[in-house]
Amino acid sequence: MSDLPEGLRLPSGEAVARALVDAIHAGDVESLSKMLAERPGLAPARIVGAKGGSSTPLHAATDWPGYLPNGPEVVRILIAAGANPNVSIEGTWHAETPLHWAASSDDVEVARALIDAAPTSRRPERRSPAAPRSATPSATAAGRSPACSSRAARGSRSCGTPPRSGCSNGPKS
Repeated sequence: MSDLPEGLRLPSGEAVARALVDAIHAGDVESLSKMLAERPGLAPARIVGAKGGSSTPLHAATDWPGYLPNGPEVVRILIAAGANPNVSIEGTWHAETPLHWAASSDDVEVARALIDAAPTSRRPERRSPAAPRSATPSATAAGRSPACSSRAARGSRSCGTPPRSGCSNGPKS
């Protein structure tokens, strides 16, 4: 039985939130696995920043600048423990998913782990009216990013953004 409530919201300065993010950023899969086993419900938790916006442990795993140690394995561990790869940031001007963040860092291996875990996800769970239209603004402006290409290679019609965003990957409908 979990001592953590469903829909858990952790202040980013709280010890368990700091330990979780530190393990994710360090790629410490042993500590992360132990923490998630001891606290079911932690993987899908929201980590709430000082200004009230919240992200998830998967966002921490895809954080800028990307290429965190053991990134793909960390993503797989979090998803296996209940993290939802389709959940967006809340309470900010954007509504990006972990895949948006992996793509914006061009972290192809982490993007692949997210795509493989949720092959049908194409859009965020919800979209803020002010959300940017592209998961990879600079990459799509340049034409194509490796992460976006990876998504197209796995059968997506786009890199998770509406066709008008400039993503040239995949067939147009």
